[in-house]
Amino acid sequence: ANNIVLIPDTKDGNASLIYAENILLMPDINIKKEEITKFTLVFSALPKNCKTFSFVEPEDNGWVLHNIKRNRTDIYRLHICHSNLICE
Repeated sequence: ANNIVLIPDTKDGNASLIYAENILLMPDINIKKEEITKFTLVFSALPKNCKTFSFVEPEDNGWVLHNIKRNRTDIYRLHICHSNLICE
């Protein structure tokens, strides 16, 4: 099972991963490719009063991105650039 969560700034409870498409989840490994790979992750709802949140994959060498500003759509594009995770 994968433990990726969204941690809201309100600390009211994490949003958990409920669906993944076009990506392997732990314990499987995604092979790095030269071309761009797009995938979809769907999480349970963040608290209504949440303004920012963190994307956290707690496994060894997991991705972490803090202070993602919440938007009206709750749809976000994250990019991996030179081993860094960036929110657009």
